[in-house]
Amino acid sequence: MRRSTLAALSALALVAFLAPAAAATQHPVVFSQIGWGKIMESGSPGGSIGFGVGLAYQFPTSNWGIGAEGSYMNLGSQDTPSGEASWSTMPITGQVYHWFPTTGTTHAYLDAGMGFYNTGVEIGSTDDSNTDFGFNFGGGLKFGNPASSVKFGLDSKLHFISTEGESTNMLSIFGRIFFGS
Repeated sequence: MRRSTLAALSALALVAFLAPAAAATQHPVVFSQIGWGKIMESGSPGGSIGFGVGLAYQFPTSNWGIGAEGSYMNLGSQDTPSGEASWSTMPITGQVYHWFPTTGTTHAYLDAGMGFYNTGVEIGSTDDSNTDFGFNFGGGLKFGNPASSVKFGLDSKLHFISTEGESTNMLSIFGRIFFGS
């Protein structure tokens, strides 16, 4: 429980620190997100809530950009012979974005990234975690008037984490609030 509280406070502090600067300039864009994450292997828990923050910079006169994302995802829990087991992950990734040109209020994008995933399982009072390399790819939609400094969106990603044995595959779906243009 302490790990999720620390992650939540860190995410809020990052948004509070970066959002005013992002909203005052054309680039970069800061976003916060809340959503759902699930491990895709059979027999895994049903998934649960997640939250995070990020920063995206679109290169001038280009549809390409770079950024960074960090999140915490509670991946659910299930009963085991040793007690209730809870899974979670905290990915910190660098991202590459491609925004599709549009003249309307809906902007589609694709993104891919790589970084570190701190994945943990807690069974009773025992907590075990590992930090592994992983990558992701996905896309999303951003909705809002181009002149507005606050926009809303949806983002979905497939994550592949290089855990011991075979990789762990995960799906995340987030609602986002974007601060900046």
